[in-house]
Amino acid sequence: MNTLRVLVVDDEPHARQRVRNLLADESGVEVVGEAGDGLEALERIRALKPDLVFLDIQMPELSGLQLLERLEGGTVPHVVFTTAYDEYAIEAFDLAALDYLLKPFDKERFRKALDRARRAVAAGGSGPDAAQLNELIAQVRAGSRSDWRDKRLVVKVGTKVRFLNVDEIEAVLAEGDYVAIQVGKESLLVRERLRDVESRLEKHGFFRIHRSTLINLVYLREMRPFRHGDYEFVMASGKVLQSSPTYREQVQTLANARS
Repeated sequence: MNTLRVLVVDDEPHARQRVRNLLADESGVEVVGEAGDGLEALERIRALKPDLVFLDIQMPELSGLQLLERLEGGTVPHVVFTTAYDEYAIEAFDLAALDYLLKPFDKERFRKALDRARRAVAAGGSGPDAAQLNELIAQVRAGSRSDWRDKRLVVKVGTKVRFLNVDEIEAVLAEGDYVAIQVGKESLLVRERLRDVESRLEKHGFFRIHRSTLINLVYLREMRPFRHGDYEFVMASGKVLQSSPTYREQVQTLANARS
């Protein structure tokens, strides 16, 4: 039996160690490396050409899905997703990924995913082709079809996973490589790009007023002219946020609609 060459990818060191520990109990498996973010994983996959990657979805630099997009047209290994984000369409993983492991997973569930990977590699099949990969990415990004999942935003805050009701989010503010999500009196610092958060929230009534500011219109109490056609937005919490010239046209359309 050929040795199964495995790469472990997760931005949390303890999560990578958890997978390593589980693999240590298995025969015929070699961990060829690990990576803590998407860009590092991309380099390791291209250099090491592993048979199998245990791949987290939400990571700095590149998400697991963005990583797979970068590999299109090249050598794509077999993938087992490891994720704490159950709002993704789990059924879509069967299109191209061998399996998914919803954190926290136990040894028995891990072994089932590993056995499935062994069979796929032994059968001589390669990883997903470009068409499968495109379909997988599209369906996973579409999210869950269930309403209760659709109304949540799942984010990593430090080492914790937080499940936020989108109706409770007042605003999202960009802060360098992070965003600050305003929920009640809390400001949650999350390592994500504002445009990625916006893509998940815009259908819920969130509105971009500045390159670094996204607001929930439900919490907007007043718009008042500021300067040169820009506005100040007074939120329910009393926070005052300013629009920018880049979004002046959209903001003016909003002001006209509310007058």
